[in-house]
Amino acid sequence: MRKKTSRAPKYIKLKEYLLAAINEGRLQPGDCIGSENNLGSDFGISRPSVRNAIDELIKEGLVNRVPGKGTFVADPASRSFVQSSKVISFVVPDVQTPFIGPIYKGVQRVAEENGYALAVYSSDWQIEKENRNIRLAMERGECGTIIFPNWGRHNYSEILELKKSGYPFVLIDRYFRDIPTDYVVVDNFMGAFEAVEYLIGLGHTSIAHVMGLPGTANDARLEGYKQALLGKGLKVQEGNMLMIGSAEEDQTEPHQACGYEETLELLQKKNRPTAIFAGSDFIALGVIQAAKSMGLSVPDDIAVVGFDDLEFASWPDIELTTVAQPKEDIGAIAAELLIEKIEAKRKMREIQIQQIVLQPRLIARRTCGGVIAEKRGARSGQFATTA
Repeated sequence: MRKKTSRAPKYIKLKEYLLAAINEGRLQPGDCIGSENNLGSDFGISRPSVRNAIDELIKEGLVNRVPGKGTFVADPASRSFVQSSKVISFVVPDVQTPFIGPIYKGVQRVAEENGYALAVYSSDWQIEKENRNIRLAMERGECGTIIFPNWGRHNYSEILELKKSGYPFVLIDRYFRDIPTDYVVVDNFMGAFEAVEYLIGLGHTSIAHVMGLPGTANDARLEGYKQALLGKGLKVQEGNMLMIGSAEEDQTEPHQACGYEETLELLQKKNRPTAIFAGSDFIALGVIQAAKSMGLSVPDDIAVVGFDDLEFASWPDIELTTVAQPKEDIGAIAAELLIEKIEAKRKMREIQIQQIVLQPRLIARRTCGGVIAEKRGARSGQFATTA
């Protein structure tokens, strides 16, 4: 039997050449190491392979990439910190939101447990600022990054560039179907499916969905909503599905105001729905406000279910039935996955893409009718129930 041999990645030869040139003084501090195209041609490798070699030298503090100008040999005096540092970054729209905050806690805990420092880069929901943070991820000296993408496909080019470069990164909450990447998400389809099935079990046959902006998470929730209705022989009515304002008008995370106008329109219909599945807890708040402004009672006239289980969902004056995401677990698992990728890259070991899907759970509270919800939850064992 032929003994299997493992081949080193193609970029290693280029890395070794540049490393020797730097150590032997053939490349001095401030010298340009050459264009990526020329290096690829000289060594017979692709441009992504060239970037892999350069990225490792950047992380080791030996060279610096200057956008638009090239890659240059670093000053030896600046190398010690980068070479000895273990830093990962967390790129987010806003780390202080009720949803992202717990995710950050999970990332921070695992980073500290593994001896890594954590650098946080918040874009304040500004798309260009977030894209700039992503583009510079390889320039800052961190070993890898965890990215919470903004709405839509605004980050597509930057994520694709990271993918081509071989730089370690993990996406959370959202991903791009046409870019194979590591990610950690919740099963949005199943969360929505169980929420709508729960409403059907309470006797509702006209259930609307006020959804968030398009993307992998909200698209899956919409599909779960539809399949739950169809599975029980109910029609999917186009008029019962409304989307909040477009991403071009408002690029921020949905807040309490969103969903209000859409729900007013929905509840003014002659045959208004008796229940609404909201695409997030913030949208659910807007739904509840709209219902109350029309003199309707929640849950007697209209039942409401949200998604996320943010801290305010359990407050006594809200008591929102919602689908809980394991937010801190999302962050912790993403950090574990990223560190695993970083360590594998350091050892020049291949590691398969990992796409982790965590299970949500429905928490029944007052906005669907506490007594009925409690009985169903206790009987089925599928849902967590609060008094």
